[in-house]
Amino acid sequence: MERVLLNGKLFAVGLVWAMPVKKFVSSRKTLREHADAVRVGCGEDAPEMRAMTRHRLPKVRRRVWQTFTGQEGFGDFTDWRPWTTARSLAACLDAPQSFLGLFPLELASKDGEGRAAWWLHCRMNGVIPELGDQVFFTREDAEEALTFFQHLTGISSASEDCMRPETVSESMDWLADRCRLSSADVWGQDKGRLLNLNKSLSRTGALRLAVGLGLAVILAGGAFAAHYHVKRAEYEAARQAQIARVQRQKDLKENPHKFFGMEWQKAPLATDVARQCLPSLMELPLSSQGWSLANAECSGPRIALDWRHEEGGDFISLPDNGQLDAKNSKLAHSSRTVPALDRLTPRPDGPGTDHEMLVDMQTATGLLSQIAQDTGTRLDLKFAAQERKTIDKVGVVSPWHVGTWKLSAVPDLLMGVGDKDGLFELLAEVPGLTVTGIDLVGGDDGGWAVRGKIYANH
Repeated sequence: MERVLLNGKLFAVGLVWAMPVKKFVSSRKTLREHADAVRVGCGEDAPEMRAMTRHRLPKVRRRVWQTFTGQEGFGDFTDWRPWTTARSLAACLDAPQSFLGLFPLELASKDGEGRAAWWLHCRMNGVIPELGDQVFFTREDAEEALTFFQHLTGISSASEDCMRPETVSESMDWLADRCRLSSADVWGQDKGRLLNLNKSLSRTGALRLAVGLGLAVILAGGAFAAHYHVKRAEYEAARQAQIARVQRQKDLKENPHKFFGMEWQKAPLATDVARQCLPSLMELPLSSQGWSLANAECSGPRIALDWRHEEGGDFISLPDNGQLDAKNSKLAHSSRTVPALDRLTPRPDGPGTDHEMLVDMQTATGLLSQIAQDTGTRLDLKFAAQERKTIDKVGVVSPWHVGTWKLSAVPDLLMGVGDKDGLFELLAEVPGLTVTGIDLVGGDDGGWAVRGKIYANH
């Protein structure tokens, strides 16, 4: 084995690698038997191999090698002290699964004067061949070995999987960049660490054992305290959860209004709806292209128009580029966009208030009935039952009813905005009232209608 200094750490090169094994063993006796078997395969003059390391096969290649875990690499040494912190460069190098490289290196030495060498490294589907971690001291020998492995692996010099730096500095830079060990590599996997098979326990093993025993004592002592704190935390969490459930149920029963939408707060006032719709409704023609206006409904952003065919009316050029009704060709439908208002008038019962601003159903009915009487219009009003929900297994009932109303037969004189006693001004003063549409019905029996919703407390 030889040593190379990379990133301030020593790495060993020149190990002999055995075939992959299904499971790594820790018995020094068994490992020495493996080392002796590798030595026999290297020839009678092979030195005694008592340095050993491991190379784990990549997980993506496990299926190729079935259930094999990794490889064992073996090397020789005369004095163990220079090798105590060294790791196998082949095992630590981040290289492709199929790879061939020849690197000029400067080996590390005790006197500081490095010796020139060439390191050949090969991988085949993640496995390091027996002689895929060789050190040569002449370029000719190294090139000859490289040619052999190129024929063996099919990796040519032009391939991306072949690396051949020309200078020592290029080699050292390339290897140093691909041989950076993380804390998990060092302490978790103990990646590429050399073991002295002549010793029953390495220095790193002894350190690990001491650290393990210390941690065991600390963990054993802390386990009792941790158990107490865990149980205390579980009890406190359960207690807090019970308090939260009780508070939630109390809130559901005492404040049901929080769990239902206050839709009236988002709606514009009746006067704003009139200011937006009426100018566009007033501009509508009562007839066009031989079609008479049957009905117009303004809901704010758009006006929906219904047209009735008259004798001689044009079926090709429909009013407002409309479309014929799918069931009745004597009817056509079109729509117009209504310009938006620059600003809306704030509602007295808008955001920042609650349902206490609403009146009860009887009062709401009285207010709308009085408006209908004062304006000479006809009122249709219906209230629905209170909305109900089940939240966290608790039945919640809305504090208010939602009613639908319609004022029909509205005189033309009332279809305006600005008079303090006007229809829309009166409607705007009713709490919880919204206008969802203003309708114009054509024909001799036609007229104006205003419709919407009203929210009233139970």
